[in-house]
Amino acid sequence: MRTNYQAMYEAKRGTVEDCLDIIRSGMVVAFAAACNAPEAMLNRMHTIADRVTDVKCIKGHEGVYPFVTMDGMNGRINTGSFFFGRDLSQGMQNGNCTFIPADMCDYSTFTQTLHPCDVFAAAATPMDENGNLQVSLCMMYEDTCYASADKIILEVNPNLPRVRGGLEINIRDVTCLTEVDYPINEIADAVPTPEEVAVAKNVRSLMRDGDCIQIGIGSLPNAIANEMRDLRDLGLHTEMATNTIGRLISEGVINGQRKNFKHGQHLFIFAGGSPELYRTLGENPACRIVRLRRGPHDHHEKRQHGLHQHLRRDGPDRQHLLREHRPADHLRLRRRVRLCVRRAARPRRPQRHGVHVHDEKGRIEDRAHAGAGRRGHDPPQLRRLKSD
Repeated sequence: MRTNYQAMYEAKRGTVEDCLDIIRSGMVVAFAAACNAPEAMLNRMHTIADRVTDVKCIKGHEGVYPFVTMDGMNGRINTGSFFFGRDLSQGMQNGNCTFIPADMCDYSTFTQTLHPCDVFAAAATPMDENGNLQVSLCMMYEDTCYASADKIILEVNPNLPRVRGGLEINIRDVTCLTEVDYPINEIADAVPTPEEVAVAKNVRSLMRDGDCIQIGIGSLPNAIANEMRDLRDLGLHTEMATNTIGRLISEGVINGQRKNFKHGQHLFIFAGGSPELYRTLGENPACRIVRLRRGPHDHHEKRQHGLHQHLRRDGPDRQHLLREHRPADHLRLRRRVRLCVRRAARPRRPQRHGVHVHDEKGRIEDRAHAGAGRRGHDPPQLRRLKSD
């Protein structure tokens, strides 16, 4: 018998206030970051401060929200972030906010192992015919928060594009949702200075056709990307997809034809830019968002054809740079750091690991192993599969 996903959707649809009512004292709430931040909930989060205490939130740096900056939040709603923006700095002065010092590649370790969340809230695409909604433009820690949370809250926004590789959330797993229609956050191009343009031209002189690139954020990376437009067959394995990256993809400069890992795919972890960028990411079949652990901070990037070959061909004067980029040394150090963190942390709770995928019936399958939930019981995503 075919599952009536639309009936489930209607039963779980409510207002923003209905979504906020799910949050109780003592809960840890993780909000998706960047373009998948649930703006409606974040803008009204302060309205529950009079009925809750000791609520801890994890969020990105974006947005100036009352619950972050206003007085009276400390002890009721406190916020931590891996990125620290202007509003978070203001909130820190009021005792509301804390910076979370963690390497980007360890965000998932923090959110799943050291500080698992009770509630995961995100903005998502509309539901498809299989009952799946998608968190499509940010995968920094969203997948691990979804896997460990007991309650899932979504803001369904028709302006969000579906992107290959995005986090699929079945309507069965959703606790509550609300429909919104605000525009996706846009980030304008930063204008480079003449000095940055000169640096960009020098960087361009070190590049060649077929290189695999990671582009940073800001005016200097934009200037460097603009100088690449005469190159061909570039590969992409980057952290943030920006407007300049979108243009290079649209112009065919980035096509991934010489990549030796994920051949022909343009990989990124999160995106921020113009509507044209979001349209490119959604419509180009080669664009793929990946989990942070498979992004540019992962050792797989070291397999790419590009940077290391450039360093080697530049001669003995650059051997010190080669030593800095040895994958084996980098991974050994990371493993030691993670081991120390785990030993210093509280005893690890049994967790579910692996990638969650939906089968043809919309059920979740765990491709690794399934253990108990973080409070000794199975989270709803796993309970539903067992009940079937």
